[in-house]
Amino acid sequence: MIVGGCPKEMTFGPCGGVRSDETCEVDARPCPFLGPSSTPWPEPRLAIVGPVHARGLPVAWPTPVTIVDVRVPSTWSGDERRLWHRIASGLGGCVALIGEHVDNSRRDDDAGPVDAAVAVEILASHEVPAIVTITGRDRDLEAARGQMVRLAAAGATAVHCVTGDHPAALGIDRSAWFGAEAVTLARLAADLGLVATVGESPASPGRRAERVAIKAAAGATACVLNHAGDVAELVAFADECRQLGTAIAMVAPIPMVGDLDALAGLAQFPGLRVPDRFVEIMAGSSDHVQTAVDTAALMAAELVASGRFVGVNLSGGAAGTDPIVRIETTRRFIDAIHAEYDGQRP
Repeated sequence: MIVGGCPKEMTFGPCGGVRSDETCEVDARPCPFLGPSSTPWPEPRLAIVGPVHARGLPVAWPTPVTIVDVRVPSTWSGDERRLWHRIASGLGGCVALIGEHVDNSRRDDDAGPVDAAVAVEILASHEVPAIVTITGRDRDLEAARGQMVRLAAAGATAVHCVTGDHPAALGIDRSAWFGAEAVTLARLAADLGLVATVGESPASPGRRAERVAIKAAAGATACVLNHAGDVAELVAFADECRQLGTAIAMVAPIPMVGDLDALAGLAQFPGLRVPDRFVEIMAGSSDHVQTAVDTAALMAAELVASGRFVGVNLSGGAAGTDPIVRIETTRRFIDAIHAEYDGQRP
């Protein structure tokens, strides 16, 4: 890697972590994909991915889809399988998204002490479809291939292909190398005949709509957007993607923040903008959970009614640190959103 280059060795950057001042989240260097001397994408831009026939959304996904981020603390000391059964029992009518956050201490994914394949099997036993994240952090394409095949065999309905956070971005003192990125991972998944979902951060600097187009050309079926403001801003971004001829299904973000700590936890990430309505309403509320649930439900209804999105992604820390409390709070968000969906159906 050249001095001043991308710490994640990306080809189709910038990643979603670039700051608003166009500096890198890792070490504050200028992002090489932005500015007058930016690193160009390969020409032709789609040469690295080529044509591919992406699969449609899985029929097992209820529509409008409600994707819910699920995560088990790596410090959980109870019965891990029983906890996953409890999580699954609270996700009826939803699709679970298991992440691969860099701050996990035991494993690379958010399944906690159990293997992600086991979590997928438990979710499937409760008829909850699962998407499992695969990053390019400390993993090349061959390793990613093995992980994708293994998770698909366990019953995962899709793989979520993202480049991944660098440890330094969260102040974690450990090295990392990147052997793949979202675009190459999405193409690999499509080549394997798997449903690939990707993410994008509309509020981050850079050619975001073009990146969505390239991920779609690589074979991604759905794009799960990161928090990027209120409904009008998300709709405008979806329209920008459509103007480029991108037919990928779009999933809009909804903050799942049942307390001020969860709200602050989302707001700290570079390239992410929490909707103004959540910041303003929760600041003056005496019942943060109910306020957040009501606001999330109304926002979800507006997003789906816009016709730009196939559903929403509940993303955030829910409330507190106790996983049982989080499960109960998450269900309150789900029920309120589904009630709004029911009100829109004929």
